[in-house]
Amino acid sequence: MQQGFRPPLVPTRFVWPYGGQRVLLCGSFTGWNDMISLSPCLDSQGNKIFAVTIRIPAGYHQFKYIVDNEWRHDDAQPFVPSPLGPPNNCILVPAEGVSNSNQQAPAEHVLPPGHGPSDIGREGPMELDEPPSPGLPGQGMPPPITQEDMTASRQMLQEFLRKHTAYELLPESGRVTVLDIDLPVQHAFYALFQQDIHVAPIWDNGSSEFVGMVHPGDFVRILYDLQRGMHNQALSEAEVESHTLRKWRSRDEANGNAPRPFAYVGPDSSLQQAGLLMLKQNLEELPILASDHDPEDKCLLHMARVSEILASLSHHFRHIVSALPVLAQPLGALNVGWWLPGKKQTDKQLRTLQIGSPLTAALEILTGGHQPAVPIVDAHGGAVATYSLEDITSLARDQLYLRVQLEELTVRDALAYGGWDVAAAESGNPNASNPSGGASGTQLKHCPTCTEKDTLRSVLELLAMPQVKR
Repeated sequence: MQQGFRPPLVPTRFVWPYGGQRVLLCGSFTGWNDMISLSPCLDSQGNKIFAVTIRIPAGYHQFKYIVDNEWRHDDAQPFVPSPLGPPNNCILVPAEGVSNSNQQAPAEHVLPPGHGPSDIGREGPMELDEPPSPGLPGQGMPPPITQEDMTASRQMLQEFLRKHTAYELLPESGRVTVLDIDLPVQHAFYALFQQDIHVAPIWDNGSSEFVGMVHPGDFVRILYDLQRGMHNQALSEAEVESHTLRKWRSRDEANGNAPRPFAYVGPDSSLQQAGLLMLKQNLEELPILASDHDPEDKCLLHMARVSEILASLSHHFRHIVSALPVLAQPLGALNVGWWLPGKKQTDKQLRTLQIGSPLTAALEILTGGHQPAVPIVDAHGGAVATYSLEDITSLARDQLYLRVQLEELTVRDALAYGGWDVAAAESGNPNASNPSGGASGTQLKHCPTCTEKDTLRSVLELLAMPQVKR
């Protein structure tokens, strides 16, 4: 084959004769990214169908239809299995002539505008190597999203979350950690650190039920409580060692802090239910029990993470980005996230700390509900790390929290105790990393970043990685 050879573009007609309100086409000839609207029309017998004719490269192609936001294929036409769900239809486009994806007679009557999807993409050439840019001239940015597209995006997201269940988050194999309510606090603390987990259910063997959950924010209060008790000699070292989760919950409740309730979902619960419960309880992880309606079936199957729901969303919409216009929008055009003062009109002002700041300053920001993580910056304002409540469990190493007052620690100390290569981070070494091996970012591997020009889609894919902090 000659260098630079491109197969000829051949007019090819695609027809969907099985009804629906909105029909789109997506395939290998669009790179599985862009979607093409099919127009409603009448066939030679007067039956309503959806059809479009486009020019695609000659050769073998696979494609799918999206009918009312659901992947579909035409059983009456050739198809092959797909590892991502429903089968793909397939077609061999000859190098000459007009190709038909099926044997449907050409439509003769196109319905008037307003009776179906738009004709955007109709008769448009499909160039895979150099797709047309969706941005504005000279800007490389997509146009501002319309209210109609924003509403449509929300509806598609909600529909996906309603239709998919927590069962899809269950791994083929795995392990879960449950803490007994009579376990000493320091052992529970160390278990979270050793198992590298952030949330754990609490089991009461006496009542044979889950009674709550331990969250990193709880351990901040536990630390302050234990250190205050030891400083005032209210607790001896022996009492600290025997201070159980049950006693702590009782003391916490006596101080006006209601114990965190046990929240969970079952395999049949929708991802929407799981996500809303996580938001309400401010949880990064949520238990999935064997049943969401049988109180006797209390088997813990999995601890679902926010990142897993985001990964499910990212995977589903990866090949139909144009169906969700909001994903193509840059962060700067959306009212999401936390921003430095003066950067954007928002009530979510981002607070940062330098690496030498007191650890208590970071804990104050995190426990106050201001933001889920604190960017740690150098003297020039460049991000070198992030600190979140999950990192507090690193103080369980060698029972450091029993030997050093929190007020004496800096963020640098806390990161170092967690195994971070702080010296490399401060020097700007791009190979610096933490033990959990974070995602690649624009500066340090353990501190992935984004810009206001990055699309929501790219940020969603980054947040779908479990080691990336929000």
